[in-house]
Amino acid sequence: MSNEISLKPLFYLKLRVGAHHNMGVTPRGYRRVAPVSGGRFEGRVSGEVLPGGTDWITLNDDQSCMQIDVRLPLKTDEGSLVILHYAGIRAGDPEILARVSSGEAVDPESYYYYVTGSFEASEPNLSWLNRLVCIGKGSRRSTGPEYAFFEVA
Repeated sequence: MSNEISLKPLFYLKLRVGAHHNMGVTPRGYRRVAPVSGGRFEGRVSGEVLPGGTDWITLNDDQSCMQIDVRLPLKTDEGSLVILHYAGIRAGDPEILARVSSGEAVDPESYYYYVTGSFEASEPNLSWLNRLVCIGKGSRRSTGPEYAFFEVA
């Protein structure tokens, strides 16, 4: 058995998000919910991000780390519907993360931003998506988050 892990490029994802709903401090931490209004993904599978997705964000006390939990409805260019769920961490110096969150242009290498994802697809031609795990390296632009997603093989 090989212990090697390889990555295959899957797609590049750009999201548009709406104004965050600041939920305040809950027993799980400071919570925000961001509606995802759309976007685009391009690669081995390409298409549009449909409105209706959400990004559930939990910040730690010093705001140096946020956990994200995102669910998105996708529509491929061929018309197939797919659910993408990913979760991960954006972490770094609180001042840098505040600049990132405000939409300021910040070097993505100055903070940590990784997610793991999975899919739900009903179309037989996309059933291979149901059997894979993907990872994504994220960055935050003024228009919203962007990710390079890779299939773990």
